[in-house]
Amino acid sequence: MKRITIFAAAILIAFCASATDYFDLTFVSGKYPLLLQEKNLARKRQIRGDIRVFNGKSEKHDHLDIQIIDKDTVSLQSEQYTLQLRLKRLEKLTLLEGELCNRSSEELLLQPELIFFVPKETGENYFFNGHDTLAVEEKTISRLGLKGRPVQKLAGVTQAFPVGALISPSMVVFVGQPPHEMISYHGTVLSPISSDEYTLSFLQRHAIGVQRNLKFRLLAGLVPARYGLVEPAVQAVFDSFPELVTPVVGQDNPYIWGTDQYLLNFIGTPDYELSRRYHCTLTWLYAPFKRAGDMYGRKELWDYTPHRNFQRAWHTTIAGIDFDYRYLTWEEFHQRRRNLFSRFGKDFGYAFYNTCIGLWSEETLVKKHYPDAINDDTDGVQMYIAPPWINCYDNHIRTFPLGTSYGKVFREDTRKVFEELAPPGFAFDGAGPGAFYRGPAAKNPEMLGRAWDEKGVFIDQSVAVVDLVNFTHALETGDKQPFVWLNGVSGHGDIVMYEYGFFDDAFPTCIALARYNAGQLPMLVRANGFVRFLYQHLPNWRTMSKTDFLEEVNRLCVYTVFNCYKYGLTGLYTTMNGNALAQYTLPELLECRRLGWQPQIPIEYEDDGKMLYKARYGRAENSVIFIGNPYENAMPLSFKIEHDVLGKAQYLWVRKMRDRAKTENFLHSGLAEISDLLLSRAPCLYESVCGLSHVPASGLYATVSSKRDFDKIKFTVKFKNDKPFQTAIIPRSIRKYDLVDVRINDQAVKANLIDIPVEAELVLEYASADFHLSRAELQSFHFANAQNEITVLIRLPENPNDSERRQAARMHARFEFDAKHKVVAKNLSRIVQGGAIDPETPQICISVGRNEKPCGVSISKNFLRINADNAAHADALLLEFNYHLDQVFEYFMPFRPIYWNCISMEMQDKFEIWDETLPFEHCFESEKLKANGHE
Repeated sequence: MKRITIFAAAILIAFCASATDYFDLTFVSGKYPLLLQEKNLARKRQIRGDIRVFNGKSEKHDHLDIQIIDKDTVSLQSEQYTLQLRLKRLEKLTLLEGELCNRSSEELLLQPELIFFVPKETGENYFFNGHDTLAVEEKTISRLGLKGRPVQKLAGVTQAFPVGALISPSMVVFVGQPPHEMISYHGTVLSPISSDEYTLSFLQRHAIGVQRNLKFRLLAGLVPARYGLVEPAVQAVFDSFPELVTPVVGQDNPYIWGTDQYLLNFIGTPDYELSRRYHCTLTWLYAPFKRAGDMYGRKELWDYTPHRNFQRAWHTTIAGIDFDYRYLTWEEFHQRRRNLFSRFGKDFGYAFYNTCIGLWSEETLVKKHYPDAINDDTDGVQMYIAPPWINCYDNHIRTFPLGTSYGKVFREDTRKVFEELAPPGFAFDGAGPGAFYRGPAAKNPEMLGRAWDEKGVFIDQSVAVVDLVNFTHALETGDKQPFVWLNGVSGHGDIVMYEYGFFDDAFPTCIALARYNAGQLPMLVRANGFVRFLYQHLPNWRTMSKTDFLEEVNRLCVYTVFNCYKYGLTGLYTTMNGNALAQYTLPELLECRRLGWQPQIPIEYEDDGKMLYKARYGRAENSVIFIGNPYENAMPLSFKIEHDVLGKAQYLWVRKMRDRAKTENFLHSGLAEISDLLLSRAPCLYESVCGLSHVPASGLYATVSSKRDFDKIKFTVKFKNDKPFQTAIIPRSIRKYDLVDVRINDQAVKANLIDIPVEAELVLEYASADFHLSRAELQSFHFANAQNEITVLIRLPENPNDSERRQAARMHARFEFDAKHKVVAKNLSRIVQGGAIDPETPQICISVGRNEKPCGVSISKNFLRINADNAAHADALLLEFNYHLDQVFEYFMPFRPIYWNCISMEMQDKFEIWDETLPFEHCFESEKLKANGHE
């Protein structure tokens, strides 16, 4: 196993070049110091570029003396400052690392500009300004600053993506800056300067103190114009900054990769099994404090007079624990909150709501204690918000939590909350740009992110957000590092809330931009479900038949599922209840999302005027392609996947199924050609099985098949080559599975470059790290008797530890849920510990931290053993085991609402659908599809 892992890693290094294949950017002598040259493209064009600096005080561009130090370094000098730039080549773009040095006796207001002179192409040309992709006209188009769209009170989903791009028929030239820079002002401009040339520029603004240096970063690149408009440029950013577009807390964090279910684990006492059924792993713990701006709850700030009288509200009862601030003393508050997090914080992924990141605070608190933090910017944004937000009794004022007296207290309180409550994460509400702080801290030359405009020096509030995200992550490292959950897209967080619903007007207009800014972080949709929208969409619903009504609802359900796959989103119970397709396909959606959403989808097909949904996840040999057919009938489709967008090899594909699949491939000219039948209104997924470094010049036909099980996965490739050829094989990586065997014609592979004989067979085999039983073994285990009553014993050791007791209770609760919802007739299972063991009685034996072998889940006759290394492993192991068991005892949540915002009660009453779900196809199980009449 170790040999194969090292072998695969070595091939990855060999075939993933670090420099771009499409262009080279260098410094050259002459009028313009930058030269952008095409490589490996037909025209081999040369595009000149310039570096300019606009002076905010003189209101003109400064004269700069240019000294080319080498092809990657340039120095520019004015009378007041020097500017040095160094080029750093990344995978698909070039980074310009700059440093401005103020040598003068006054503060400087400077605007460095990166400019390219781009030839105009015949045909349709477009300009992406960071917000929108616009048709190019014979006039200047610009997006200046961070207020390009109206600023929302909450989610900052309209934040500009920090790139500008000229999209021509053959190429995309782009300029910008890396994600998550602490920059308060940037912009991009496209100007026609002649009948056949444009200037494309990107700019930043900086206020630089006397005798101070400031570092900044810009970027530039060129990519072929294909598979989208701005998408190739965004993909270049994703590929070049993988460390900035993926979650900080990483792949093994137990909270961020599931779903959020809004009030499910907030209002009433949380139910672990009900939460598990929704794959819910985290909870936005709204306002667990008395007063915004005092999230810890300092004793000296406890007593005050609110704007309105203290009163009960939906958020003053959390997990069944009362926080009635009319009567609660300071001591009682802290005791109850500690109890809340101790009992439920870890199990339900509580994200502590940190008073809207300190951007909004209770008015009298700020005016009395932190007046220097007041943000009085009213240029298109609100300065005050009246109740009921953040709570139902206070007036709130906009504040700035960086470099101010409040900023210091806010960080102290964040640390106190973390040390006392150990929350798994923090909820950052309103994480967006748009409000400019101009108070005392903005005049401090040591402050980060200082910019300027006609009113003077300011710092955008997003700079404070970025800094607080970094501060929060730095509270701890490793397994205890808190996740950051952003409502908005400012800062390098771990998970993003999109606070618009699937049926809101803002969904189609903003979701792509929000996804670009979110990078590959998991995203969650939180908003109203069907209830309000159905009244608008079906105004005549009262006269409809049940069949017609459910057909309309089913179309909307498919729409939500396909958009989840298209953008890497998960939804709430507000659109999942009754939507069996959404619930059935959720495990695959979560698996795709973990691979990382990608903006550029290199698929070609003849659509015959029909619109298909599509998406891409992962890279290279670890890719998955989604295609969705929204039409009533199945659709035959022949499509091509272009591989150089994915990676450096040629890739073999197979339909992604839970049991078995077979797909014919034809590799040639850097493409894979596939023909298949797309199911109607169900997601179809294709996974890359492996990469080949070389294929015959004439092309290569291959039949790729897969056989998936809980304990192992096997891919078989039957080549149809009439001559031998040589290639390196780059196997797919599969989470929680180890690659244990790579064989050609039943011979183990031992070399990087492999001889592939005529008509050869390649086998890639993987073994689960945790599961040592097959699906058939699990299905045949006797959990229930002939009357469908659960009779299995749940056995613990003689002296069980806390983790063993917890897992046993969860196992029993799972069977109780099955009985309650009539999946089984009764739950007669019992938890027993120690004593004599009857070998004829089916039993689930749980062991944690006892070094029992084999580690993981296994079956031996009547004994199903769950052996875990430690408590964390036990939690993850039982969770995954129960998801496998869901395929044995299948159940989907019906239309019956949870709290509110599902289908309205009067609609449920009229059509009698409280306990119904919509019909669906088991689209990821070939055997069930075959039994249902599909080929």
